[in-house]
Amino acid sequence: MLPLIMSAFERLTRHLRLWLRHEQTKRRLAELDQRMLKDVGLTSHDALIETNRKFRDTVRGRGPSG
Repeated sequence: MLPLIMSAFERLTRHLRLWLRHEQTKRRLAELDQRMLKDVGLTSHDALIETNRKFRDTVRGRGPSG
């Protein structure tokens, strides 16, 4: 039983770390100005779409456009 609980706990912590990274990335992306967005190949519209994406859409292996 203990290995099963540990496995579930490891999956949960991995998922939480991914969620935190996702939120940090969205926050940083929202802070970029037009010049910085252009440097990374994004428009302000692209950034808006990405910052509004739900975490569940990113963990399901969906591409950047949704």
